[in-house]
Amino acid sequence: WPSAAGVEPWSSMVWKLYVSIAELGIHVLYTKARGGHWLSTRQAIFPDFSFSKAMELAELLSQAGLPVVSVTKPIIDNFINAYPSVHLLNPHLLRNLLIRRKRDFRSREEAILVLEYCLSDMGDPSFCDKLQGLALLPVANGSFTTFNKRGEGERVFLTSQIEFELLKDSIPHLVIDNSLPEGVSKKLYDIAYSARMNIYIFTSNLLIELLPRILPPEWQHAKQLSWFPEQQGQPSMEWMVSLWNFLRHSCDDISVFAKWPILPLVDGKVVQLGNAANVIRDDGWSENMHSLLQKLGCLFLRSDLQIEHPQLANFVQESTAAGVLNAVQSASNLQDIKELFMSTSLAEAHELRSFIFQSKWFSGNQITSSH
Repeated sequence: WPSAAGVEPWSSMVWKLYVSIAELGIHVLYTKARGGHWLSTRQAIFPDFSFSKAMELAELLSQAGLPVVSVTKPIIDNFINAYPSVHLLNPHLLRNLLIRRKRDFRSREEAILVLEYCLSDMGDPSFCDKLQGLALLPVANGSFTTFNKRGEGERVFLTSQIEFELLKDSIPHLVIDNSLPEGVSKKLYDIAYSARMNIYIFTSNLLIELLPRILPPEWQHAKQLSWFPEQQGQPSMEWMVSLWNFLRHSCDDISVFAKWPILPLVDGKVVQLGNAANVIRDDGWSENMHSLLQKLGCLFLRSDLQIEHPQLANFVQESTAAGVLNAVQSASNLQDIKELFMSTSLAEAHELRSFIFQSKWFSGNQITSSH
């Protein structure tokens, strides 16, 4: 391709050549689209060299069937100078082309690069409207879903790493991929924050809505049931750890989950959070104390799954004298106290008395008249 060197008559001849190629429709521009062929200036889309990955983007778009041609920036400049109405690739043009007709890209990485370019001119909030119908929103199951206006189509959720771990296996089609380039993630966050599209910033209130889709139907409102991790659609132990990790970091009020059996017990069951007054922390109890508390109807919270939260003490009893008395009182259900202790051994009763009457429990109002 000739270039204008600024010397007459050469520069005029170069300009006239580009004008002639454009106006006569001569097919001299090559694209790899549809197996590779030659295009006229009017048919071609020229790469956008303002984008840092312009040639990589042009290559993958042509492979996807768009008539993007393989030329250098000086050639494009000469065509623009000679024929200003050339089709120069830009984010707005590409979005419209992909909304009108969905294209298949060879890899996930290619599609994410296209998304990066489509978001590169993001400005004021009205920009969100230009994304409507663009099927380039990457989700955790490896597929791509569509940008829609808020209230239309499926909601998709933008999550932190903790939240992603909680949702990626149960509803991967609704969770945005968390391995996106930082710039893309930031723009998706801004779109979610604008509340104009079907992208939502994940919260504990959204988790409450989603739990019926995540947990088996029999878990809803169950006070207590057997837990078989990763069997019969039941959650894994990793999911339970992720749940409590999320609650610890992102939920100030866990009482909103009171109707869900999310407290794992030592005996392989789970118990409803709001029905756990007889659940006590498993804190290295002696054999006698463990046996006694079981006989009295107490249940033990698993200690190996990091079940922690500032409000947990409102639902589960601590391994203190007050906690033991509260758990026993709840388990007894106002039953005669003598009947409760009929099946206990003398050694167990002595150990319970020794535990309760330790002097450390009687400071700071740990034990009150209600006990």
